[in-house]
Amino acid sequence: MNRRVRRVDRVHSLSIPVLQERPELLFMPLTGVCLLFSVAPFAYGWQWGQNFVHYLISPTASLISPVTWSAAWITFGSTFLLMFLWTRLNALRCAMVATSIPFGATGLFEILFQAIGVTVHFTWGLYDWFALLLWTAIGVTGVPFWKITRLFWLSMALFAGGFSAWMLVGFPQVTSGTIESVPVAYGFNIALKVMAFILFVLPTLQGIRRSWVAKPTPV
Repeated sequence: MNRRVRRVDRVHSLSIPVLQERPELLFMPLTGVCLLFSVAPFAYGWQWGQNFVHYLISPTASLISPVTWSAAWITFGSTFLLMFLWTRLNALRCAMVATSIPFGATGLFEILFQAIGVTVHFTWGLYDWFALLLWTAIGVTGVPFWKITRLFWLSMALFAGGFSAWMLVGFPQVTSGTIESVPVAYGFNIALKVMAFILFVLPTLQGIRRSWVAKPTPV
C-alpha cells in the first residue's frame, strides 16, 4: 500500500500543473547538465563560459550573429513580461521559462542547419551535435505551457518548407559563395531563425492564459 502511494506521489510530482508551477524542475537540471558539458575540461573549457557571457552583452562579429542576439533578447523580454502579467509565477520562475526559449530555438535551428550543411558544405564533430541537443533540451522547460493550434502547425510547415527551399537553391551561406548568393543566404537564414523562435514562443504564449498558474480573468 505504501509503495503504491509513493508511486502515485511520484507521478503527481511530474504532472503538467506541477511543472507549470515549478519550472525549475526542468530548467535547473537541464541547464546544469548543459553547463557542465560545456565548460568541462573535456568539452569547450572555461573559455566557452567567458565567450557566452560576452555574447549576452553584445553579438559577435559574425554577420548573422546580430539577428540571433536580437531575436533572443526580444523573445526573452516579451515572454518574461507576459508571463509575469498573466500568471501567478514569481519573477525568477518567469525568467526560467523565458530563458528556455532562446536556447531551444537556437538549438533547433542549428541542428537542422548543421545537418543539412554536412551534406552540402561542412562537417561537425560528434560532441558539437551533443551540445546542440543539450541546448534544445533546455527549451523543454516551456513545453508544459504549450497549446498546440493550427497556427503552430502552419508555422511548422513554413519552417520545414523554408529549409527545403534553401536546400533546393544549393544552401548558400553568408560567409561563403558568390556575392550574388549572399542576399539569398541572408534571407533564408534570417527568416528561418526567426521562425525557430516563433515555434517556441507561440505555443507558450498561447497556452499560459489557460495554464494552471494563469491569473483569474476579470469578470
